[in-house]
Amino acid sequence: MKSAGLNRVNISLDTLDENKYSYITRGGGKLIDVLEGIQAAKDAGLVPIKINTVLVGGGFNDDEIVDLVKLTDREYIDVRFIELMPIGEAIKYESEHFLSNQMVLEKVPQLIEVEKEDISSPAVYYKLPNGKGKVGLINPVSCKFCAHCNRVRLTAQGKLKLCLHSNDEIDLKDPLRKGQDIEKIIVDAIKLKPESHRLESGEYISKKNVSNRRVNMDFTHFNEEGRAHMVEVGHKEDTRRVAVATGKIYMKEKTISLIKDGLIDKGGDVLSVAQVGGIMGAKRTSQLIPMCHNINLTGGVDIRFNILEDVIEVESEVKTIGKTGVEMEALTAVSLALLTIYDMCKAVDKDMVIGDIKLMKKFGGKSGEYIRKVD
Repeated sequence: MKSAGLNRVNISLDTLDENKYSYITRGGGKLIDVLEGIQAAKDAGLVPIKINTVLVGGGFNDDEIVDLVKLTDREYIDVRFIELMPIGEAIKYESEHFLSNQMVLEKVPQLIEVEKEDISSPAVYYKLPNGKGKVGLINPVSCKFCAHCNRVRLTAQGKLKLCLHSNDEIDLKDPLRKGQDIEKIIVDAIKLKPESHRLESGEYISKKNVSNRRVNMDFTHFNEEGRAHMVEVGHKEDTRRVAVATGKIYMKEKTISLIKDGLIDKGGDVLSVAQVGGIMGAKRTSQLIPMCHNINLTGGVDIRFNILEDVIEVESEVKTIGKTGVEMEALTAVSLALLTIYDMCKAVDKDMVIGDIKLMKKFGGKSGEYIRKVD
């Protein structure tokens, strides 16, 4: 790999204890493999080697600080201690096991601070007297360094991550496969890089918000604090979007007959008015449903009815060319059409029941095609 251009390696190593290492790697990791890898990197001349160690209190590795620092004494190895952050698996441990990196300076008081070579580096560096390597302290919680951060990350899934501590990601893989100019997408995205993270907020890391943080990982309408927000879609490509939804209204057979014969004495043809109600509902979805974008329904809205013995089935189909899907518009169209039927017929049948409203299929966008399986 060195001959291919590799000139540096970063290695995650949170403990020098074989049993602890096996534990944190869920039984699949061997400490000896890591140590042999470090030796191989040294033999290849990939120095200085950077070792990243997350400092975990409660007796996990806070008793190994001195041993880890000693790695920097006679070898060109930099050990960087990173404060435990309330992200991912660490959320459930952070409040009990967080330790400030000040602990490193207390346990190794002979460390001498050295001048920072790169202002954007997240680490503050120290050295043992006459040591070959350095000891770095990365303090994202106790001493945030966002003002100098110039990092973005590209995930293995092709997502651009503007901040390590945010769940917001920008897809690059799909535009790349479509031959789009991803350089422009990246440049535009970097302009949206957050001013800072909020790890230091008690609200963010407290146990009471663990559920919100977990929800946030899966639900796009929650931000990194677990608060509701509207999703940014400006960077997305305009694509053809289609959604179909259905619903039913159950009623007496007599009511069905009155609708068929046009004898409902309120405002004219029930289904024609319901059709208008459904279309109006689709157009006003963003005013009715929080966090929905205002979408120009360029492809139109179709409302169709199927009249059975004691039920009317309603189907809506919504189409557009845009940056986000129209599933909510289709569902809203069905709901408003059904509610209109109920409103027009309630004088003769208050026992009507609206139900079984569901998305049947959708096409377009990053998530691709969805077709509901028939039971």
